[in-house]
Amino acid sequence: QLGYAKVGLQKPIVAALIDRFNDAMAALAARYPGIVHHVDVRGTVGSVSDDWIDELHPRAAGFGRVAAEFNRAIRKAFKDHPSIKRDIRNLS
Repeated sequence: QLGYAKVGLQKPIVAALIDRFNDAMAALAARYPGIVHHVDVRGTVGSVSDDWIDELHPRAAGFGRVAAEFNRAIRKAFKDHPSIKRDIRNLS
């Protein structure tokens, strides 16, 4: 059987793993400012069970909200870079 058998522990375990990963990414961004960019998307998908396929994978609408956050971060990081600016201006 696939998965972790103790259903009540699945969400807290995944949340703890995501929090630790997020902390590591934030530390990397702090260590290498302007080179590494951290995008914290925790809470972006939503908390309603209909937003999720399982405790780790959002449905299409949730992925869309996460993609929008990355789009904003990419635009902000490269806003003054002329070769990138012309390539991303048509992205929504």
